[in-house]
Amino acid sequence: MASLLALLDISVAKDRRMFRRRAILHFSEVHFTEVKTVDIDPHGINVMHDSPMTIGEHCSIAFNVTVDRQLMPLRLKTTVISCVLAGQQGFRIYLTFAKHLGEAERRHVRKIINLDVY
Repeated sequence: MASLLALLDISVAKDRRMFRRRAILHFSEVHFTEVKTVDIDPHGINVMHDSPMTIGEHCSIAFNVTVDRQLMPLRLKTTVISCVLAGQQGFRIYLTFAKHLGEAERRHVRKIINLDVY
């Protein structure tokens, strides 16, 4: 139970930054849904969706970022670790990044958090 609470506490990390844009969650090549991102931290990303998601579900999130003034698509493997009803806005879902993200993907996340994205 303590480890689950520690995971959930990640979403309030001090390095969390507001990060709002449309994104696509991919569950398979044919099953996907659109979400809105809320914020991002070194460990994961919060999104809003109309429907709840199952804790432990694996998916990848895809969105565009601007790096060095160029639009670049980014797709990161994630796991759902929390899903909370946020009133009429829908469900706030915290997705933790896969532990085996490549160095390039981790560098892009760090750039977003450090506000190096234009």
